[in-house]
Amino acid sequence: MDNCPAMPPMPVNLLLILAIAASAIFALQELPWGWHVLAFAAAGLTGTVVVSKSARRLGIPISDLREAARVNSAFTYAMVLSVAAISFIVAIGAPLWAWSLLGLSAAWVIVWWPRRLRTFTLSSNIVINRDPAAVFALVGDLQNQPRFWATVESVEKVTPGAIGPGSRFATRTTVSTGTSGLPVVFDLVEEIVDYQPNRLISTRDASSLNFNLDSISLEPTSGGTRVTHRLRYVHPYTTAVLAATIRFGPSTARQIKANRTISWTRAKELLESEEQTTT
Repeated sequence: MDNCPAMPPMPVNLLLILAIAASAIFALQELPWGWHVLAFAAAGLTGTVVVSKSARRLGIPISDLREAARVNSAFTYAMVLSVAAISFIVAIGAPLWAWSLLGLSAAWVIVWWPRRLRTFTLSSNIVINRDPAAVFALVGDLQNQPRFWATVESVEKVTPGAIGPGSRFATRTTVSTGTSGLPVVFDLVEEIVDYQPNRLISTRDASSLNFNLDSISLEPTSGGTRVTHRLRYVHPYTTAVLAATIRFGPSTARQIKANRTISWTRAKELLESEEQTTT
């Protein structure tokens, strides 16, 4: 969540902003309403400055994951500062409503802190009429992905030696994302974390700032191989707090499922056609 160990986690910072606002409202109760306006202006101006530094990226799909994280962080802080600013104005006539607004915002900040609510999982199965060795020969080398995976344009092995745990691959993918829905190119670094020939391959996107694990397991069946594909991904805290997970999560899941269906159908056709060619 935070790349700098010396800094407190973002939820702590957000809660601190809300707590300062609540304390300020209490302190301002005995002062003229003009002080509330000044507090509103201070919080609003701070939020405006934060937003202005990132507003140029609004509506533009961001393929740089670290840049995307910085932009989302800026807007998260701006959102909380805006809540604080609004609470100062509300407190002029209804301080209890202002504290309620801050309390609800604090609850929203806290509820997304645990990873459990931000974890996305997807599992699917397909039976391919080839033995596990033949299937693993295709999926066990990530450089084969452009042959069948719908979103992958190119893959290049960037570490020396035989393929195994620790092997890394530079992968270029094209997906539709962002508010525009236009195709965006992502350059990723995939790393193998578990490698069991003819049984299992697990990889992670080492370029991602968040936990992710993609596993493909093979199980022999009568006349073929059952392929089980599992994905586990933890959404960034900022996207959850900004409600992006709720707004765009279902459509993203549908897109992933659709791409997966297309890709494994291609893999099945590729492997089974190879079998017919060699027999």
